[in-house]
Amino acid sequence: MKTGQTIRRFAGHEAFGVNCAKFLLGHANEESVVASCGFDRNVKFWDLRSNRQHEAMETVGQFSDAAMDLTLSGGSKTNEVTACSIDGTVRTFDIRKGELRVDTLLGQQPITAIENSSDDKLVVATLPKTLALMDKTDGEVLQTFSGFNNDQNVVLRATFTPDDRYVVLGDAIGDICVWDLLSNETSNAQPTRIPNAHAKAVSNVSFHPAASSSSSKSNNNNNNNNDDDTAAKRSKKHVMLSCASDGLAKFWS
Repeated sequence: MKTGQTIRRFAGHEAFGVNCAKFLLGHANEESVVASCGFDRNVKFWDLRSNRQHEAMETVGQFSDAAMDLTLSGGSKTNEVTACSIDGTVRTFDIRKGELRVDTLLGQQPITAIENSSDDKLVVATLPKTLALMDKTDGEVLQTFSGFNNDQNVVLRATFTPDDRYVVLGDAIGDICVWDLLSNETSNAQPTRIPNAHAKAVSNVSFHPAASSSSSKSNNNNNNNNDDDTAAKRSKKHVMLSCASDGLAKFWS
């Protein structure tokens, strides 16, 4: 990070390209393994301590189309990886036990992005016109969300706020859409919208976990507020970063 120089290269997804790569934390938070997925339909695991830079320690190639994104479980399930594909499936791998579970969402529509909730109980999957909230335990789709614009068929990415109360997505016309998971609407719920957040399609939104965590603790210590006031204050103190095709990155609170 200090010099910006390439230390090592891991080649194995051939010329198809890599769509996502993330560190898989081991014991004592040691970042010893990288998980990656790509257009070659494979999920690969790379041992950072090995000198074999052209040979993955494990390859899972059971998708029938491009593997687009993956997300890693935290807490006690550090060996669990969930990946999604254009073939419409979500596959959860336990690399320690060698177990695999396959879930098919909403009639095998392409899935371009996937994200865990912070408590590792839920997954939000991004499809071209719909978001699907899935129970990680059994693969059941609990809620669907619509109302965002993707007429340009760009790759969008939904995420959770750090308190898991809201799902947030930047859409193809530059709006940021927010769905409240505690709402009584359970199917095709329409979002609250931040209009014209960017001039072009929003590539990604993410949240600062430390800032949100401290805000949550502060709210929890204030017992004089009712539940609605506490939730409102917590949501206002989330620190969000968005980036878009207009070339801008913006901070929001």
